[in-house]
Amino acid sequence: MPFDIPLQCKFPRLFYAYKIGFHPKLQGGTIFKALQPKSSFILTPQDASGKDITGIQSYILGQLMFFQASGAVGTPSSGKERLYINKCFVTTSQDPNSHVKYTVIDNYGCMIDGKVTLQSKFLPANSKKVQKFSVGAFIFKNTASTTSQQHLYMHCEISMGPLSPTPTSKACNFNPATKKWVALYGKDCICACCDSTCSSGKHKGPKTIISSPSWKVDLSSMDEYVKGDSQMKSSGADTFSLEDPDLAEIKDFQNYWSLD
Repeated sequence: MPFDIPLQCKFPRLFYAYKIGFHPKLQGGTIFKALQPKSSFILTPQDASGKDITGIQSYILGQLMFFQASGAVGTPSSGKERLYINKCFVTTSQDPNSHVKYTVIDNYGCMIDGKVTLQSKFLPANSKKVQKFSVGAFIFKNTASTTSQQHLYMHCEISMGPLSPTPTSKACNFNPATKKWVALYGKDCICACCDSTCSSGKHKGPKTIISSPSWKVDLSSMDEYVKGDSQMKSSGADTFSLEDPDLAEIKDFQNYWSLD
């Protein structure tokens, strides 16, 4: 929230006539200062080859988007922990407390949007301190008719947990063929609670909400890519039917990373 800071400048008023003296000049401006310490985690958008995306990336509806959660450079590590994403949601505002949001990951690592589209899934990474996932580009219904593009933000709750996954420290994908949850690593039984509530009683360690840089979704090609509102989300847990998307790009992404 904006606030004012009173400022008073004092300087000598007596000086010799042959000297220049002081001539104060006021200059306004805006200064942004982080009031919270920097997080030990980073959420980065990437392309299909695993390279970080800089600047604001533009997507078309249904296009695959890739994200990587990782520990910040210089963050101390015990070597006996693994990074986990507890939940992720998308908003139209940089504020993670925005009322307009769509949940992608929830329940301590369940890719719930995977029940809506095959594009949403956890992906293998080459480090225990890294977790990757993909999501298909979508828009919010309530603003689709008011603008030619939407700026969106991804917010994720990230924490460190044990090397061996548990029901509250896991990464679970939904297999539409078998209608079952499958663990990215570890035994599938840790995903059994994804359709109910995964207890947080044994979850330890600090949890941090991290926000990614924004991206935009171009709506100019909406009629070409949207069928049955498949890429149009409501600000809730509403689900939509999807035709099987082309997964060639996601397979290309997986070729760059081996399961650790």
